[in-house]
Amino acid sequence: MQPPVAYDLSSPAEWARRLAVGTAGGVFLGAVGGFGTFIETPLPERMAAWLVMFWAGTVIYSLLVGPAILHGRRWGAPLWACVALPVVAGAVPMTQVTFLATTQIMHVGMRQPWLERYWQVLIVTAPILGGYVFIRALMQRRPTGALPAPHPIPQSEPQGRPAPFLARLPARLGRDLQCLEMEDHYVRAHTALGSDLILMRMRDAVAELDGLEGMQTHRSWWVARSAVDQAERQDGGMRLKLRSGVIVPVARGKVAELKAAGWLG
Repeated sequence: MQPPVAYDLSSPAEWARRLAVGTAGGVFLGAVGGFGTFIETPLPERMAAWLVMFWAGTVIYSLLVGPAILHGRRWGAPLWACVALPVVAGAVPMTQVTFLATTQIMHVGMRQPWLERYWQVLIVTAPILGGYVFIRALMQRRPTGALPAPHPIPQSEPQGRPAPFLARLPARLGRDLQCLEMEDHYVRAHTALGSDLILMRMRDAVAELDGLEGMQTHRSWWVARSAVDQAERQDGGMRLKLRSGVIVPVARGKVAELKAAGWLG
């Protein structure tokens, strides 16, 4: 099974990208007057209605696509199949949104059959949503040209028994996994060469780390022991500083366990 594609719901940058795409689509169809609206509606009302529809679509499909990819790729479904279901299902509420926008803002299409409008929504949303997801997937898999480290880096992967999770890491990050950080429905994998989001739950990721010496220091963090540079006390608590400079919190309930394992000296 291929690694899941990161589709982060919580990232402000990702939301900004989606809204930018939605705004561009709304402005374009508002300007050209898609589906006959150029003749029937003045530009201001036309532009406002199309922007409302595209912004609403951005929210609706964002909330559907992430879980669909999460579960679909876990079951081994191809990416196109994971996107097809949200497109078909999301077109139902989107059809209602378009009826409200066109009848209340543009004052057109009041008697159009529901099924005819549904197919129009599919025609518009399928190429936009599908194209966006596949382009993002290609961008995430494209090598970034990162230079190798100037000196050998200790590897946390044992000889002859690679942890299954390591196969999910992009090639540009190498295999020197230092820690995992939970972000909403994703984990951010940190290596010596950078980090990337992987669409899966923390507990599933930890289950795939069998063979790597490490510990979950916090409900949102897992750390490879070989990555720890030093332990520090701060504000009555404990934290770990990794070789990469990442600071990892230690839950109070984990301090005794880490001491018993010899992590804290």
